[in-house]
Amino acid sequence: MRMSSLKITLRLGVGFSLILMTLIFVIVAGLNKISLAQQKLDQVVNDLNVKVTTLELMTGMIKDIDIYTRDIILFTDQNEMQDHLKKILIARNIYDQAESRLDTLFESKQDKALLDKIKELRGVARPALNRAIELGFKNMNQNATDLLIKDVAPLTGERLKTLEQLIERQKELAKKTAEEAKLAYVHARILTFCLGASALALFIFVAFIFMRVAVIVDTGKSFEQIVGVDDGRLM
Repeated sequence: MRMSSLKITLRLGVGFSLILMTLIFVIVAGLNKISLAQQKLDQVVNDLNVKVTTLELMTGMIKDIDIYTRDIILFTDQNEMQDHLKKILIARNIYDQAESRLDTLFESKQDKALLDKIKELRGVARPALNRAIELGFKNMNQNATDLLIKDVAPLTGERLKTLEQLIERQKELAKKTAEEAKLAYVHARILTFCLGASALALFIFVAFIFMRVAVIVDTGKSFEQIVGVDDGRLM
């Protein structure tokens, strides 16, 4: 059916319906883009930053345990040695909890592989560290020191290096994700502005037609004469 054969009210109804549909589309599209940006930000705050914090906690516990172990080897007072042994056990418990937490957080194969390597190194280093602590309690300081230097230190260094690799990966992902969130927000603003401008232009057009139709009452002209649809164009 040609547009010129439609009734005036129907034409106006179609025009305003188009405006309403455009506005709805603007709202939906804008909300989708904003939702995407929010998801990216949530990933940074609730996932990647949590991983970084947990990995840094593990790094700190490893360094604390090394310090406590060296102190035990240097101390001669059994009470001081026992106090530091308790600190080591507490630090290990914190480390183990953090490691278990990462098991549930990491999903990529590369991250899991690095975490498995850290677990393997911890499994080898901890018994060696225990032997050094035992030697320290027996005041066999030289033997304990040699064990730390030859066996424990290389394992600890490799574990810290691997932890640092994981930390850097999470930081890079966090930076990339934050940039994607910023870009999604910018796109949301641009899309909302463009579609909003289109809806406004359509509203002005329909309002213009409505106002021209309104002069029928005063002039007695037909709708086709006013809007110029007889020759396929607006007057």
